[in-house]
Amino acid sequence: MGLTLRQRRAALAIIVGVIGFALGVYFQAQVAPGSKYETFLLLISYWIAPWLAVVFVDYWLRHGDYGDESMFYNTSYFRWQGLVAMAVGLVVSVYLFANDFGLYVGPIPTNNPDVGDITFIAGFVITGVLYYVFNLGLRKETSGTRATLGSKA
Repeated sequence: MGLTLRQRRAALAIIVGVIGFALGVYFQAQVAPGSKYETFLLLISYWIAPWLAVVFVDYWLRHGDYGDESMFYNTSYFRWQGLVAMAVGLVVSVYLFANDFGLYVGPIPTNNPDVGDITFIAGFVITGVLYYVFNLGLRKETSGTRATLGSKA
């Protein structure tokens, strides 16, 4: 017999916590100003901005109307558009705009050092535009029915 959803979530939370702790110990996480903690926070902003772009654009496309809330409880429900837009936005923005001294400096800050680290802004914009484009066809298919925008595509 398999694990229930609640047991799988609990196991996953423990596993991710242990991995995060191990990575923190391995990379000698420090929390003093000017330490690796600032780099850690910067890296967090690299993935949070694309994630927020997907959330905001999805909310804007649906006008806040998610229709039948049963899709929130459907464990087989999967939409690839958000995941792909977020992954592409994250990879492209980090590759082009990252200015994290010591780890990686992208080609744009290398050639224009005055720009600074705008990876999170670029990631937000790239991901938002991609997610919008991915959902244009879906919006046409629904012909104005906002409640079905979240249907399986």
